[in-house]
Amino acid sequence: MDAVRHVVADASRRWEELRIRYLRYRPVATSAASSGKERDAMSNGADASRVNPLRRVLLLAPKRLLLLLILILVFVTSVLRLRQQHHDGPATPPPQPEGQVVQTEDAPIPEGVHGVEPGNHRFVIVLPTEGSSPDLCKVITSALAMGYPMPVIVNWNATEAHGPGGSHLAKVAGTLAYLDEFSNTGAYEGDRLSDTDIVLIIDPYDIWFQLPPEVLLSRFHEINAAANNRLAQLWGDGFEMMPMRQTIVASSQKRCYPPPEPGFDPHCEILPDSPLQPDTYGPNTDSDPAVNPRGYHDVRPKFINSGTIMGPVGDVRRYFRRVLDRMDEMIATYEVPIDSDQRVFAEVFGEQEVYRQWRRSTRFQPPEGPLPVKWMAREYEFHVGLDYHQTIAMTTAFSEEDGTFVTFNNGAEIEQHSQALGITPNRLYGLPRDIQKAHHPLDNRLVNIKAATYDWTNYSLYADFFTTSVPVLLHHNGGAKDRRVRWWDRTWFFPYLRELVKAQLMPPAKVKALARIPVHGGGDVVYWPPSSDASRRLPRLHTLGSAGEKLGTVQFDALCRYRGEAETKHWYDEVFRDGKGGL
Repeated sequence: MDAVRHVVADASRRWEELRIRYLRYRPVATSAASSGKERDAMSNGADASRVNPLRRVLLLAPKRLLLLLILILVFVTSVLRLRQQHHDGPATPPPQPEGQVVQTEDAPIPEGVHGVEPGNHRFVIVLPTEGSSPDLCKVITSALAMGYPMPVIVNWNATEAHGPGGSHLAKVAGTLAYLDEFSNTGAYEGDRLSDTDIVLIIDPYDIWFQLPPEVLLSRFHEINAAANNRLAQLWGDGFEMMPMRQTIVASSQKRCYPPPEPGFDPHCEILPDSPLQPDTYGPNTDSDPAVNPRGYHDVRPKFINSGTIMGPVGDVRRYFRRVLDRMDEMIATYEVPIDSDQRVFAEVFGEQEVYRQWRRSTRFQPPEGPLPVKWMAREYEFHVGLDYHQTIAMTTAFSEEDGTFVTFNNGAEIEQHSQALGITPNRLYGLPRDIQKAHHPLDNRLVNIKAATYDWTNYSLYADFFTTSVPVLLHHNGGAKDRRVRWWDRTWFFPYLRELVKAQLMPPAKVKALARIPVHGGGDVVYWPPSSDASRRLPRLHTLGSAGEKLGTVQFDALCRYRGEAETKHWYDEVFRDGKGGL
């Protein structure tokens, strides 16, 4: 308070000096008539508005000025406090009538995404799948219900096709083979990919879609733009061109897993901190899980999870090729099976961070010594970063109780969940603006359903009460895998699933754009499904050596059935639960 009084007193003194200077040097009227007019203007209330406002303020006495300064100071302080509350996390909204929730104003949306060239690109989804399952069918039908293109199945029944690496090696090798073959100029045009097309690779049994492609693709670009801004700040100005950038986004998790062991080092200890608020989980955020009674729960996600990887085809091919090479090295050196593809994805990601820190530390002087020789001999920059806020994919490991399905028009329900988790004030209110603006999948002339409303706030969406994320994908990993059955009917699309999927299986009059995203500086980047989607309305099947031909298709009965399915137990009874049979 003393500091405030000191500032006000100093400002008052300076203002008085300015006022006296103004009175001393202000223009003098050239005639008695003009002087009389000026005096009349100063004394006549009806004509006072004609007086220069700045002159009126300058003529204020110090006491009045002091009062004015105090009012200005109170206003500025209030604005700064509100800005700090916005920085720290959403404040509690004013009390609302039960059953309603306040809609808050988000931060201004940037005028177009940065670092992207306008143009047309394709978008594909890849599912490395070793066999049929109703859980696989839930992944596929949830994607189709949202309006995504037909997914591409790789590694079909290839569990042991790659020796000691098993299905984990097959996931990487099969995905890479598909991307290599169909980005070749000799590939069938309807399924061909370019290096700048976007590919999404996801685990095939425990991930659900809940939001449409336009939200996914816009968030992908926003995540990369924010990451590249952070990288630029770390690199600084006045140096050579920054050698690192981010184009690939992988999902994040709270634990570095698998842990280091001989022949494997994910470099967990040097990975960047999460950009989430440092008190996201309260005062124990990022505390040692070994001593924290809540274990890994209070750790902000900053470790890679290979369940979701998304990026340009060219960069993803290069990243997967390095992972495959490292897998081969591990198998050849240690002669043990690869028990997790994440083991290798994590190591390559960790090596990239070691390389980045080394490049930053040597940007002032030429590299020398054996370590730089190693780094210069092989390129370790793969343009990979993480979805720290989990707005693309929410991994539920160590966060199993932090989120659930809620409708955003029910403020009482959200408040109740928040209080049960000890979150006060409530952080989750107001649906993210990108969802509010997104086209609703039910608003489709091919869907034989007339919904009462297409307002997203009326539909059940999974949300995290700590991070406030409403993700595009929900990944049931960790201890939540049983929710793949228990929670399936809690998704917003479940009551309409059959009709939504049937609409997607009908050949459209023409292929429609999946997303149109404004680019900073003008123009749009537009994403399309492969042109083969216009006529072949079934999931695609990749087999090795088929680049010059169309991708095959596979029926839902083959993809979705239980393994060893008996006549009394059918996949559609689990997926649709409506007693109407298959598709």
